[in-house]
Amino acid sequence: MYTTKVGREYRIKRGPISLTLLYNYLQSGMVSSVPFILQWVFTVASGYISDVIIRRRIRSVVFVRKMNTAIGLFIPAFFVVLAGYVGCDVIAVVIFFSLSVAFGAFAVPGCKANASDVSPKYGGIVFGISNTIANMAGFLGPQVAGILLQQGIQKKN
Repeated sequence: MYTTKVGREYRIKRGPISLTLLYNYLQSGMVSSVPFILQWVFTVASGYISDVIIRRRIRSVVFVRKMNTAIGLFIPAFFVVLAGYVGCDVIAVVIFFSLSVAFGAFAVPGCKANASDVSPKYGGIVFGISNTIANMAGFLGPQVAGILLQQGIQKKN
């Protein structure tokens, strides 16, 4: 779960589109909403597909959770890398980042649903604790990066 949070924080904190792409606020709002609308659609679809696979006993619960987690981690990473190679093509970058956010939704029926499998009676508490630890990426990541960058600057001087 920590890895999914790191990826999500990276995508969210890349900077406002209005400043990066020089869009006005209406365009920025429209473009910024597309990834999260896709994420909602992919979350519902991946959950439904996972339930069908488990209910029909096509694959085990463990396999489905692992498959969804892998899809939710590797495919978004692939699209982020692709976005880095398209240069200044704004449309391609927006599409790749939108697909990255959308495919990240596969982590919901993957690692995020795992707490209910591991501890059905205390699933909410287990998820709450693991989610708290995973969200530390959001506020510790920039702090650690700042410390490391400051140390690098001091070593050069």
